[in-house]
Amino acid sequence: MTTRFACLASIAAITLLMPVAVNAQANAASPRAGASDPKYCETLAQRYAAQHPIMEGSNASTATAMNDCQSDPQGSTATLMHAMQDEKIAIPPRP
Repeated sequence: MTTRFACLASIAAITLLMPVAVNAQANAASPRAGASDPKYCETLAQRYAAQHPIMEGSNASTATAMNDCQSDPQGSTATLMHAMQDEKIAIPPRP
């Protein structure tokens, strides 16, 4: 009975603590990337604007991404990188 209780207690502890461990690992893996994303996004937006003439225009999603670097850095960065690849504009390395 004691062995069965210990086994069940161990399973319950693992089940309850697993999400905490996974979340802690995810947060530990990305603090630097999260902190630099808005700044990197701004860098991409500036480079895109400098190398993509205004008279050629840009599509709505790229224009929105250029304005949303602070509110949605991850999505805006992905959109800007895709637009830069399409226009064959060199993408700067991440800081």
